Amino acid sequence: MKINACLSFGTTLCKMITGLLFLAILSHSINNAEYSIIVTSIFFAQLLSVFVDGGINNEVLSLTNKSLDNDIDGYQKLSMNGAVRLVVHLFFSFVLSTYFMFADGWSAGGVFFWGYISGVLTSILETYSIKLKTEYKYIEDFILNIFCSLFVILSSFFIYIFPQCLMLYLVFFRLIPLAIYRKPLQVFKMIREIDYKLIRDNYIARKHYPIDSIATNINLQLDSFFLLLLFGRDMYAYYQPLNRLYNSCIGLSAAVVSFAIPYAHLLTSRIKKIYFLVFLFSSSAIIISLSYYFFSRDVVMVFFGEKFSMERQYIFLFSLLIFMRYLCASFGSYLMTNGEQKKRALINLTITILCIPFILISETYSGILVVIIGGQILISYFYVLMIKRGVGHDK
Repeated sequence: MKINACLSFGTTLCKMITGLLFLAILSHSINNAEYSIIVTSIFFAQLLSVFVDGGINNEVLSLTNKSLDNDIDGYQKLSMNGAVRLVVHLFFSFVLSTYFMFADGWSAGGVFFWGYISGVLTSILETYSIKLKTEYKYIEDFILNIFCSLFVILSSFFIYIFPQCLMLYLVFFRLIPLAIYRKPLQVFKMIREIDYKLIRDNYIARKHYPIDSIATNINLQLDSFFLLLLFGRDMYAYYQPLNRLYNSCIGLSAAVVSFAIPYAHLLTSRIKKIYFLVFLFSSSAIIISLSYYFFSRDVVMVFFGEKFSMERQYIFLFSLLIFMRYLCASFGSYLMTNGEQKKRALINLTITILCIPFILISETYSGILVVIIGGQILISYFYVLMIKRGVGHDK
């Protein structure tokens, strides 16, 4: 159990470091205009994945309380899902790239398109990583991820030497990790078999998972979305290193979730389950939020340089937000393991919508972060109320 926890954490930490190094090398390899377009395109890929993915990752995690067998049909289903996601993402990428072409020229549209597709391929690959964890194949996932990360980091220097090959790198060198995982290559074979009925059924079949996934992930993207919307692409790029490091710390919760939920399903007592989840997430929250507070400035300075934001007030707010998101995730994970996605989604979506008017009147990025922190406190409060009601009925 301890070995699996370490492997899960190591895998996610490796992904976090890889993402940071990729952006750090990129920031020194290309001009500020191209960098701002790429980080914007990756953000939109992450944001629209919330809607396009159809809650597939949550569905895969929920299957850990059932008997799992690594059969061909299971991977074919994931491959078909990946193919559907890729086709839908292509539509969004063409629409958004067309806008950038009209706004900033053909070159900007091309950079946005390939940056967007790069983010989408990473999203599809993540589903397979989660699938391996739900099968308790932590060692296999760790080894595969090490190979992928080494390849991405080493190939990033290719852009540093040949910045004119940026668009080739964004997609071609993202396809190689898919080959390392092997199974996801079926995604491209499945594209030929897609029809409109399949695309519709892909989302209807998930029932409550899309609603729950959309509500959770929109809340996670609130600060980035409104920073981009209210203050523009250049300001978004200015705060990107701190924001990216914050998102990487939040991403580490995936290591906690992929380890905690399979084992939480094995606990029959609801009280033991909630204690287990809260302890695990709270311990992680303290370590990760304090690490962010004390080391994020140095990380940004070393890897990105002085041209990006390193203000202490933002570091403090991000640290506090990290802690609150982890604490909130512990209660949310408990509701998910009990099949209460509807309640979780309703609370999350309601509070998120209530936060938006306050975000819109915020005059600074710090104001946006304060509103989101308040929203996380409210979400945690209502999660706890739902949990107390459920445990009370158990008694």
